[in-house]
Amino acid sequence: MPVITVPKELREVLGEKGADALVKVINDADLSARKDLALKEDFAKVKEEILQVEHRLEVKIERVEAKIDKVEVKLDAKIDRVEAKLSERMTFIDGEIRLQKWMLGILLAGVISLIMKAFFIP
Repeated sequence: MPVITVPKELREVLGEKGADALVKVINDADLSARKDLALKEDFAKVKEEILQVEHRLEVKIERVEAKIDKVEVKLDAKIDRVEAKLSERMTFIDGEIRLQKWMLGILLAGVISLIMKAFFIP
């Protein structure tokens, strides 16, 4: 703690009791200001707490990433199953469309032959 000396002129104006009271006020103000100052130990504690929080966050992030990987594998499997079902269904629909094309072609050929027989062949 610094030593505060009151100059002779100020002591004469304030008196001994006034000068002592002034020194006490200055010392009290200095103590209250020092209480608010952060020390190296405070910074070390904060740094340690930040490192602990960072470590806990890293662990949680790793857990979340592991869960995401599991969900991704499950989704990939489901997507593969859906793609297989769609492919099977599309193959079936393609076969049905081909059958209907042939049936329509045969029907049109029959209708055209009846029209030709009715109007062009005696």
